[in-house]
Amino acid sequence: MSIEKRKILFILPNSQGGGPVQMLSLLKGINRDKWTCVYAGPNNGGFWSALKENSDRVYDIPFRTHPFRTLLLIIKILWTEKPDLIHAHGKGAGAIGRIANFFYWKPVIYTFHGLYFEHLSPLKQKLYFLSEKLLGFFTFKAISVGKSEYADLKSLHWLSETKIELIPNGIPIPKRNPSDFSDEEIIFGSIVRISPIKGTEKLIEGILKARRSSSRNIKLFVFGSVQSGEEKFFDELNERFHSEIGDWLFFKGHVSPIEIALSQIQVFITNAQKEGLPLTLLEAICSGLPALASRIPAHTEVLKHNPDELFFDFYSEESISKAVQTWINLDNESRANIQKKNQDYVLENYSLSKMVKSTERLYELAAPSR
Repeated sequence: MSIEKRKILFILPNSQGGGPVQMLSLLKGINRDKWTCVYAGPNNGGFWSALKENSDRVYDIPFRTHPFRTLLLIIKILWTEKPDLIHAHGKGAGAIGRIANFFYWKPVIYTFHGLYFEHLSPLKQKLYFLSEKLLGFFTFKAISVGKSEYADLKSLHWLSETKIELIPNGIPIPKRNPSDFSDEEIIFGSIVRISPIKGTEKLIEGILKARRSSSRNIKLFVFGSVQSGEEKFFDELNERFHSEIGDWLFFKGHVSPIEIALSQIQVFITNAQKEGLPLTLLEAICSGLPALASRIPAHTEVLKHNPDELFFDFYSEESISKAVQTWINLDNESRANIQKKNQDYVLENYSLSKMVKSTERLYELAAPSR
């Protein structure tokens, strides 16, 4: 007896960043004999082509610029496609997907990719918290992608604990082909959506400070697109560091696949104020790169074997510079030992197949086979 295929509507607010990477892994990994996969999100570069190629159908819809129009389009898609469940990724998609579902009424699974609200005014924070609590009643399951995010989510009391699932991000292992590096230089690399919350400016300042204190030719490669709405911020970065660009500072833009970026650098470095569980950090470690990171729970959770002096404060170029110099001054054996222990830990604990199976189990609970 054949099992009728069920349909999932995936909603993302962006085709760049960690959310699309995770969703792409799900599209490639779940049993497509059981599931039809429909994707709705904006075509703003990044992983759009790959998401389109791996979906049964796609809908190109705006998100950040026209939220009301987006809501109406999602409602229309729900009635056209008639999915058995909805899986929304990120704050914007989570809100719009659950509100649209008032007009359709099927189970909604919502994946958090970081809890970002500190930048909001006190009033906006209260409104955001209230909206999450109200929408929590209409959420079948909420997925947290990291242990620190899971603990934060429980402490906020937006949803009952029975609705919160911890499913750590899983990744395919990147195949890195290192470039030929000069002994005189050391290339740090960051893969990030360029915006103030990702700490790009402070990272550049920290590397510049380290350059002035080191005999090594330290360079920084920044891979990634400018986040929508942050074009002015990027223009200001270019203006401020105009004389440095092309000398030791290089903005490389979005690069895919990630192996291309990882092969051009010697040390991965990331400066974020808040994260769920950073996929690019996991990918860098799995590929065999050492990593330095800002001192936040999502980073210390992954870099278990980095000593404290290899973490730095998000707001402090002095702290970033000190961590960079500490790494440079380590002997080769110590560097290799730290890198290998971190790599072994990530390979053991962040399995792609485990992530896919755990997520598909939730799909089965939300939409049992008929």
